[in-house]
Amino acid sequence: DYFSLQLTEAWVSDNPAFFDRSVRVAMRTLPQGALVQVAIADVRGDVAYSHLTDGPVQLDRQRPVNIADREHFQVHLGGDESTFYISEPILGRISNTWTVQFTRGLWKDGVFGGVLVLAVSASHLSAALESTFPDEDDVALIVRSDGTYIARSRELEGVFGTRLPPDRPF
Repeated sequence: DYFSLQLTEAWVSDNPAFFDRSVRVAMRTLPQGALVQVAIADVRGDVAYSHLTDGPVQLDRQRPVNIADREHFQVHLGGDESTFYISEPILGRISNTWTVQFTRGLWKDGVFGGVLVLAVSASHLSAALESTFPDEDDVALIVRSDGTYIARSRELEGVFGTRLPPDRPF
């Protein structure tokens, strides 16, 4: 959340060098492998900026990657400046990695300008749970309020796109 606030402010400052520097700081500050991608989608959902762990991505302006159909973009269309959203794990269209999208709308003077996306490795989140609960008989998980798995200490790949039964308390 903190990085999303900081990077949002850096983007709307209209200072590309400051934003790039802020992205590199975020990438270095978080544990290695945690932050897979920082991206900016414009008001149409076209990815206008993308920086993967190993550096900036050259985007094809003739055929932009569009995320307008993704829930983590759509939630900000009807949101407001305070909306912070965490997605279920999705396969990234640019990173080709399973990530959890931490997103915040980009607003300047009350006008919606797009979405900031921080793509956090689902595997990294699961590895952190596994290191905290190393016993093979224990399973720790992070779920959204609707029961959708975000991370799981064991066998995460087997639960991507699924949720806990609605009658199960969590």
